[in-house]
Amino acid sequence: MPDALESLVTTISEERAANTSAATRFSREDSQPSIASEFERQVRLYAERVAVADAQSALTYRNLNALANRIAHAVLARRGAGPEPVALLVGNGVRVAAAMLGVLKAGKFYVSLDVSQPQARTATILADCRPALLIVDNERLQQAVAMRNGLDPPGIPLLNLDAPEAGLSAENPALPIAGDALAYVVYTSGSTGKPKGAMQDHRYVLHLTNPRSEVAAGSPAPPLMPSPPRAPVLCFL
Repeated sequence: MPDALESLVTTISEERAANTSAATRFSREDSQPSIASEFERQVRLYAERVAVADAQSALTYRNLNALANRIAHAVLARRGAGPEPVALLVGNGVRVAAAMLGVLKAGKFYVSLDVSQPQARTATILADCRPALLIVDNERLQQAVAMRNGLDPPGIPLLNLDAPEAGLSAENPALPIAGDALAYVVYTSGSTGKPKGAMQDHRYVLHLTNPRSEVAAGSPAPPLMPSPPRAPVLCFL
């Protein structure tokens, strides 16, 4: 799991566990809510607690939720509802966590691009997953433009976090997102050295980070590679 989301979801799970009887065990049905809805539950409980921090700044659950919601509404304004991949080319820090949550709240799934990797590898991943949108910041804007123009066909739409739109709502989009909906695709080198995508859904991520879930307790886990959504079709070669 990408580090920023893993850290945030693990914190959510620990706080959830701290407020639950030690004798309680969560079944699969308890983890059916999405990452977004579970995060929003924590916002209601711990609005003023720090949710995520980096060397420059920190965001409370309330503020992180508001930022993620604005990103979600920006994504929805461009793409509408429905599952599809959204690529992230954003530096490490609080905004990458907000971008991940924003994509999930919009009912999409994200492909996080490693800015430390060679540009050729990143371009290969983009060509493979064919994202419907590429979220960037000013620092990586030129790199993103060069990569998208090199694709066939070119022209992935960009959403720049450093150029926010006015009037975007900070309210939860409140979209229905199933536990088995795809949450993200992470690329590994694969046996041939060519990037290969592995998929994870919301349910598995919540089980994986919940110390009292059936998965954590050692019972059979949900599939590591759930079936891809009907649209768009991802090609993993």
